[in-house]
Amino acid sequence: MFKQPESAIAAPKSLSGASRKFACPKLERKGLYMLLGDKELPDEYHWGLLVATDGSSGISFHRSLIGQEWKLIIEHKNLTEASDLLAALKLGVVEDISDKWVQRMKESIRAVRVQGELTCRIWALTALYELANEGFIGMMAEWERIRSIELEAKYLAQDAWVTKRALVARSKWSVP
Repeated sequence: MFKQPESAIAAPKSLSGASRKFACPKLERKGLYMLLGDKELPDEYHWGLLVATDGSSGISFHRSLIGQEWKLIIEHKNLTEASDLLAALKLGVVEDISDKWVQRMKESIRAVRVQGELTCRIWALTALYELANEGFIGMMAEWERIRSIELEAKYLAQDAWVTKRALVARSKWSVP
Protein backbone atom coordinates (compact mmCIF):
# COMPACT_ATOMS: atom_id res chain seq x y z
CA MET A 1 0.00 0.00 0.00
CA PHE A 2 0.94 3.67 -0.43
CA LYS A 3 2.80 5.60 2.29
CA GLN A 4 0.85 6.99 5.22
CA PRO A 5 -1.19 9.99 3.99
CA GLU A 6 -0.98 13.42 5.61
CA SER A 7 -4.73 13.56 6.06
CA ALA A 8 -7.61 11.11 5.92
CA ILE A 9 -11.14 12.29 5.31
CA ALA A 10 -14.64 10.81 5.63
CA ALA A 11 -15.73 8.20 3.04
CA PRO A 12 -17.01 9.34 -0.37
CA LYS A 13 -20.64 8.67 -1.27
CA SER A 14 -19.71 6.24 -4.02
CA LEU A 15 -17.59 4.20 -1.61
CA SER A 16 -19.86 4.16 1.41
CA GLY A 17 -23.33 4.42 -0.08
CA ALA A 18 -24.01 7.45 2.13
CA SER A 19 -23.54 11.14 1.55
CA ARG A 20 -20.32 12.52 3.00
CA LYS A 21 -18.49 15.77 3.41
CA PHE A 22 -14.77 16.43 3.16
CA ALA A 23 -14.46 16.94 6.92
CA CYS A 24 -10.96 18.42 7.22
CA PRO A 25 -9.17 18.64 3.87
CA LYS A 26 -6.04 20.37 5.16
CA LEU A 27 -5.02 21.63 1.76
CA GLU A 28 -2.12 24.06 1.80
CA ARG A 29 -2.95 27.50 0.39
CA LYS A 30 -1.12 27.96 -2.96
CA GLY A 31 -0.53 24.20 -3.19
CA LEU A 32 -0.91 22.49 -6.55
CA TYR A 33 -2.71 19.14 -6.24
CA MET A 34 -3.45 16.25 -8.59
CA LEU A 35 -7.06 15.26 -7.90
CA LEU A 36 -8.40 11.79 -8.61
CA GLY A 37 -12.14 11.31 -8.56
CA ASP A 38 -14.17 8.13 -8.34
CA LYS A 39 -15.67 6.90 -11.62
CA GLU A 40 -17.24 3.90 -9.81
CA LEU A 41 -15.10 1.47 -11.80
CA PRO A 42 -12.07 -0.40 -10.42
CA ASP A 43 -8.84 1.50 -11.12
CA GLU A 44 -10.66 4.13 -13.21
CA TYR A 45 -10.39 7.73 -12.06
CA HIS A 46 -11.23 11.22 -13.21
CA TRP A 47 -7.99 13.25 -13.17
CA GLY A 48 -7.53 16.98 -12.71
CA LEU A 49 -5.41 19.67 -11.11
CA LEU A 50 -6.31 22.09 -8.36
CA VAL A 51 -4.58 25.21 -7.03
CA ALA A 52 -5.68 25.65 -3.41
CA THR A 53 -6.90 29.14 -2.58
CA ASP A 54 -7.64 28.16 1.02
CA GLY A 55 -7.71 25.04 3.19
CA SER A 56 -10.69 23.42 1.49
CA SER A 57 -11.12 24.84 -2.02
CA GLY A 58 -9.39 26.18 -5.07
CA ILE A 59 -9.31 26.56 -8.83
CA SER A 60 -9.86 23.24 -10.57
CA PHE A 61 -8.58 22.42 -14.06
CA HIS A 62 -9.75 19.26 -15.81
CA ARG A 63 -10.96 17.82 -19.08
CA SER A 64 -14.36 16.14 -19.33
CA LEU A 65 -15.93 14.30 -22.22
CA ILE A 66 -19.16 16.15 -22.97
CA GLY A 67 -21.02 14.50 -25.79
CA GLN A 68 -18.35 13.73 -28.39
CA GLU A 69 -15.93 16.47 -27.34
CA TRP A 70 -13.34 16.85 -24.56
CA LYS A 71 -13.97 20.19 -22.86
CA LEU A 72 -11.55 22.07 -20.64
CA ILE A 73 -13.28 23.01 -17.41
CA ILE A 74 -11.84 25.68 -15.16
CA GLU A 75 -13.93 26.28 -12.07
CA HIS A 76 -13.83 27.03 -8.39
CA LYS A 77 -14.14 23.74 -6.50
CA ASN A 78 -15.01 23.34 -2.84
CA LEU A 79 -13.69 19.95 -1.77
CA THR A 80 -16.09 19.80 1.16
CA GLU A 81 -18.79 19.28 -1.48
CA ALA A 82 -16.82 16.87 -3.73
CA SER A 83 -18.57 13.54 -3.16
CA ASP A 84 -16.46 11.80 -5.83
CA LEU A 85 -13.02 12.81 -4.51
CA LEU A 86 -10.70 9.91 -3.71
CA ALA A 87 -7.25 11.51 -3.61
CA ALA A 88 -5.49 14.86 -3.57
CA LEU A 89 -1.73 14.53 -4.13
CA LYS A 90 0.27 17.69 -3.41
CA LEU A 91 2.74 18.39 -6.22
CA GLY A 92 4.21 21.71 -5.20
CA VAL A 93 3.44 25.33 -4.45
CA VAL A 94 2.69 28.17 -6.84
CA GLU A 95 4.32 31.52 -6.15
CA ASP A 96 1.09 33.49 -5.95
CA ILE A 97 -2.67 33.15 -6.32
CA SER A 98 -3.36 36.75 -7.31
CA ASP A 99 -5.68 37.34 -10.26
CA LYS A 100 -2.70 38.14 -12.51
CA TRP A 101 -0.81 34.95 -11.55
CA VAL A 102 -3.91 32.75 -11.89
CA GLN A 103 -4.63 34.29 -15.29
CA ARG A 104 -1.12 33.33 -16.45
CA MET A 105 -1.71 29.76 -15.22
CA LYS A 106 -5.06 29.62 -17.03
CA GLU A 107 -3.40 30.76 -20.26
CA SER A 108 -0.73 28.09 -19.88
CA ILE A 109 -3.31 25.40 -19.12
CA ARG A 110 -5.49 26.43 -22.08
CA ALA A 111 -2.45 26.03 -24.36
CA VAL A 112 -1.81 22.40 -23.31
CA ARG A 113 -1.97 20.06 -26.30
CA VAL A 114 -1.97 16.29 -26.04
CA GLN A 115 -0.47 14.18 -28.79
CA GLY A 116 -2.29 10.94 -29.45
CA GLU A 117 -5.25 9.75 -27.40
CA LEU A 118 -6.87 12.39 -25.21
CA THR A 119 -8.12 11.36 -21.78
CA CYS A 120 -8.49 13.33 -18.56
CA ARG A 121 -5.46 11.44 -17.15
CA ILE A 122 -3.19 12.12 -20.14
CA TRP A 123 -4.30 15.75 -20.23
CA ALA A 124 -3.70 16.28 -16.46
CA LEU A 125 -0.22 14.73 -16.64
CA THR A 126 0.65 16.82 -19.72
CA ALA A 127 -0.67 19.97 -18.01
CA LEU A 128 1.49 19.18 -14.98
CA TYR A 129 4.53 18.79 -17.22
CA GLU A 130 3.82 22.14 -18.88
CA LEU A 131 3.30 23.93 -15.54
CA ALA A 132 6.63 22.53 -14.34
CA ASN A 133 8.31 23.42 -17.64
CA GLU A 134 7.08 27.00 -17.40
CA GLY A 135 8.32 27.35 -13.81
CA PHE A 136 4.98 27.61 -12.04
CA ILE A 137 5.80 25.06 -9.31
CA GLY A 138 9.58 24.78 -9.15
CA MET A 139 9.53 21.14 -10.22
CA MET A 140 11.85 19.80 -12.91
CA ALA A 141 9.87 19.02 -16.06
CA GLU A 142 10.86 15.39 -16.67
CA TRP A 143 8.55 12.72 -18.03
CA GLU A 144 10.08 10.08 -15.76
CA ARG A 145 9.12 12.22 -12.76
CA ILE A 146 5.61 12.78 -14.16
CA ARG A 147 5.14 8.99 -14.60
CA SER A 148 6.28 8.49 -10.99
CA ILE A 149 3.70 11.05 -9.85
CA GLU A 150 1.07 9.21 -11.88
CA LEU A 151 1.83 6.00 -9.97
CA GLU A 152 1.82 7.81 -6.61
CA ALA A 153 -1.60 9.29 -7.40
CA LYS A 154 -2.99 5.91 -8.50
CA TYR A 155 -1.70 4.19 -5.34
CA LEU A 156 -3.20 6.93 -3.18
CA ALA A 157 -6.57 6.57 -4.94
CA GLN A 158 -6.42 2.77 -4.57
CA ASP A 159 -5.76 3.19 -0.84
CA ALA A 160 -8.70 5.58 -0.63
CA TRP A 161 -10.88 3.00 -2.36
CA VAL A 162 -9.80 0.19 -0.01
CA THR A 163 -10.03 2.25 3.18
CA LYS A 164 -13.22 3.98 2.04
CA ARG A 165 -11.70 7.37 2.92
CA ALA A 166 -10.66 10.25 0.70
CA LEU A 167 -6.94 10.91 1.22
CA VAL A 168 -4.59 13.88 0.96
CA ALA A 169 -0.82 13.27 0.71
CA ARG A 170 2.35 15.00 -0.40
CA SER A 171 4.18 13.61 -3.43
CA LYS A 172 7.79 12.62 -2.93
CA TRP A 173 8.44 15.03 -5.81
CA SER A 174 6.60 17.96 -4.23
CA VAL A 175 8.54 21.21 -4.13
CA PRO A 176 8.46 22.16 -1.25
